[in-house]
Amino acid sequence: GAADALRDELALSQPHILARIGNALPDMVPKAYRWVAEMREIAAFLGPDHPASLAYEGFARLFEHIAADASGAGEDVAKLRAFAESCKAKNS
Repeated sequence: GAADALRDELALSQPHILARIGNALPDMVPKAYRWVAEMREIAAFLGPDHPASLAYEGFARLFEHIAADASGAGEDVAKLRAFAESCKAKNS
């Protein structure tokens, strides 16, 4: 339910990021599986006591979810694609 507010805020404060999301997000979905192991490797390199380690593990789980959703029913991926399209439209 925050997509509209996020898109509107980006349009006001970060238009360059809004434009990037509209183009990059759809391209990221089919490649999400590639980044799961990479994010986990970075987390492991940092070690369990490093605060950023948790962030990279979170990124790994996010990419894992996107990859699984893209190959299944795709409800969350459909929302990501719709958000990307709305970003493109808002940026035009």
